Amino acid sequence: MKNQNTVNNENGAVLVIVLVLLVALILISIAIMANTRTSLKIISNEKNTVKNFYSAEAALNYTRSDVNAIINSLSQANFDKLDAGTAVNISTTVRTRSGIPDVSATLTKVKSGSPPTNSKMGAKNIFVNYYVITCTQKTEKVEIGTWVPYPKN
Repeated sequence: MKNQNTVNNENGAVLVIVLVLLVALILISIAIMANTRTSLKIISNEKNTVKNFYSAEAALNYTRSDVNAIINSLSQANFDKLDAGTAVNISTTVRTRSGIPDVSATLTKVKSGSPPTNSKMGAKNIFVNYYVITCTQKTEKVEIGTWVPYPKN
């Protein structure tokens, strides 16, 4: 029988090294997959946020361009004479006219008075109401203020 020295016996060493490397590669792969999954969630959330923002902004732009018609279409009598701070829900009107679904919109009268000095409107013949238009699409909210002139009676 041959005398084998157990200290110099290298049988199976390659197997152990290969298994250690295989475990290391598996752990690196799991870390990369977790990182990729997180990145995909971030990108998806950002895409939804941008989409909601632009939908709210489109509704706001529509509302601003057609604010007189929207005010005239409201069922409340003399909307221009409402108290400052009065908010009116115009979501249905904006959804119907703009074609943007799921948008929430309000028109808030902030103040009334003479036109701004740099507006080039004749203060003798008109008064103005300052409105804040707020459009919300899910989590994104966009606001803008606008002056609406009315003839003095």
